[in-house]
Amino acid sequence: MHAVPLPEPELDEVVNLQGLREMLREGGIEEAFSGMVELFLDDGPKRIVAIDEALARSDLHAVMIEAHTLKSAAATVRADQLAAVLQKLEDACNRDERGIVDLSVADLKNEYCRVEAVMKVAIVA
Repeated sequence: MHAVPLPEPELDEVVNLQGLREMLREGGIEEAFSGMVELFLDDGPKRIVAIDEALARSDLHAVMIEAHTLKSAAATVRADQLAAVLQKLEDACNRDERGIVDLSVADLKNEYCRVEAVMKVAIVA
């Protein structure tokens, strides 16, 4: 995925990095931050490719499973807007609404790029 530059004020709206750090600190595993972010960044594009492949086969059940998996990961790393987009995609798959599925996949790719940009900055900082 390609990183999309974001103005500074929008960063926390895309990913609640402070909330993620606090959660890890409270759990006594703050040092896991970089590893979690890197794992998310490594797995996300694979999930999106799997969604595209399933969509090409018109396999909405497989799209739903991949969306659910990525949604859980997004929620864990506090990418709440991305998780919401994935919930919409999952719901559209459940209702067999192909048009909404297609639009939601486009939204997913855009939002993932925003999350990716913020996270790449976070692991360098």
